[in-house]
Amino acid sequence: MQKLLHTLLLLAFISSSISLTSCLKDDDDDTVLYSDCSINSFSLGTLNKYTKGVSSKTGKDTIVKTTVTGSQYKFSINQATHEIYNVDSLPVGVDTLHVICNITAMNGGSVHIKSAQSDSVFNYNSKDSISFEKNPRTFIVISNDGKYSARYTVKLNVHKEEAARMTWNAPYTEPAFANAGNLQGTEWNGSILVKTVKDGNVMLYTSVLANGKAWAATTPGTKLSAAAKIAAIGNTLYTSDESGNICSSTDGEHWLPVGTLAGKVLGASNGKLYFLSGNALMAYDITTAQTSTEQFFGIAAYPFLADAYTSLCEVKKDKKVTGTTIVGATEVGNAVLFKAENTAEQQKWMLISNEADQNLPNTYTEVVPYGEFLLALSGGKFYTSLDYGRSWQQRYYVFVPETVPAEGDSHLFADSRGSLWIISPNGQIHTGKINGIAWER
Repeated sequence: MQKLLHTLLLLAFISSSISLTSCLKDDDDDTVLYSDCSINSFSLGTLNKYTKGVSSKTGKDTIVKTTVTGSQYKFSINQATHEIYNVDSLPVGVDTLHVICNITAMNGGSVHIKSAQSDSVFNYNSKDSISFEKNPRTFIVISNDGKYSARYTVKLNVHKEEAARMTWNAPYTEPAFANAGNLQGTEWNGSILVKTVKDGNVMLYTSVLANGKAWAATTPGTKLSAAAKIAAIGNTLYTSDESGNICSSTDGEHWLPVGTLAGKVLGASNGKLYFLSGNALMAYDITTAQTSTEQFFGIAAYPFLADAYTSLCEVKKDKKVTGTTIVGATEVGNAVLFKAENTAEQQKWMLISNEADQNLPNTYTEVVPYGEFLLALSGGKFYTSLDYGRSWQQRYYVFVPETVPAEGDSHLFADSRGSLWIISPNGQIHTGKINGIAWER
């Protein structure tokens, strides 16, 4: 009878173990065993970072040790594929041979790590560092009841380049751009478009965004203005024709008038086309097809010289357009106009900087939005501004390639991939980037 009772109890225990949870109870304690086996959180502890530097005492090369807060780098856990990885890469120079991992498993499951050299498995301990010399590593989680297990692949993404570093590709020479005037480039419809002027005639050239070495020529069917800018809004180009009428095109060859608008196109920002009509600065809203006369605060009228070269660009913060800046020449030197664009009401333009209180040379100046700052090419050097163009400074890692001619009007523009383009009057094309800004794209 006792053997039969023992057999029945054993069968009952096995039956209950097949379910996802088992409960073992007595008068003093309740214990719940779970079959769930998954990692539900993964983060890093403090990491060491080693970079090359120069000793302030000896002036010799040395290794500088700093720390990185690993918990700031969030990890994604794909429960379908059992893959774990950090979305934002760790900085270059971080020590991946001694990594503290903070891991929790569902319902108290145990975590183990597979050897990088063999099939051996070791218990995970949050106080022990783990080497990611062989990356990725395999982690194994075992359910609380010991019945199930799952393998996770954990990969540490680490940058191979410093964020605050500028790199340039070897220059390429395009004969069609040599000795051309009024060079201008912009991104349009997945390509780079460059405008040239030779003997008063405008020609357009396009190249695939990632190429820049194979250019297709387009002869506009309408004689376009040599002085007006070409602005791209969406897949449509806008500029002025030789008679001063504003026109648009979707292919660069066929151009149609934009209503009765007339003036000299300066550029586009936040879905608006800006142009000069006489001495008045005008804005044409592409969405509403409404035209407005721009107003000024603290100054009587548009301050730039009639024939001066101006550079109009968007200002972005947190990848949102917050304003528009115009840099150009006045009677007393370069000046900067700014207008806020992040409000529903029409804002007024303000003269926020002039020759007396800024560091921009009084030379031909190109300005583009780049990352969180404005980048200006002026006098063969780069200048940056974090305050909409009010003040400018040079940064040690932002430099113009030595092969860019110091004299002449080289044109600067940036594309959506975070690449910078410099096209010089000798036909040379330079492409480069600041690593950290390109990574964000």
